[in-house]
Amino acid sequence: PGDQLLMISDGIPEAYNDEGAEFGETRLAELVQESRGMSASELCRAILEEVREFTRGCTQADDLTVVVLDLEPLEA
Repeated sequence: PGDQLLMISDGIPEAYNDEGAEFGETRLAELVQESRGMSASELCRAILEEVREFTRGCTQADDLTVVVLDLEPLEA
């Protein structure tokens, strides 16, 4: 209970801002850690909002795809 599966396209960590800096895997990992306890939809929204804030409207060369699943135990 409480586990989540996070899938992203490479466009998330490779999203860049107007200074040419990438969002990066470290920033993504920190965001996910800080977002513990969020639902799948909340985490997905938080990641996309953070990337959009970081990129400040820069046109991206790749897609920004995030899929988050809340994992539930199987019922016997």
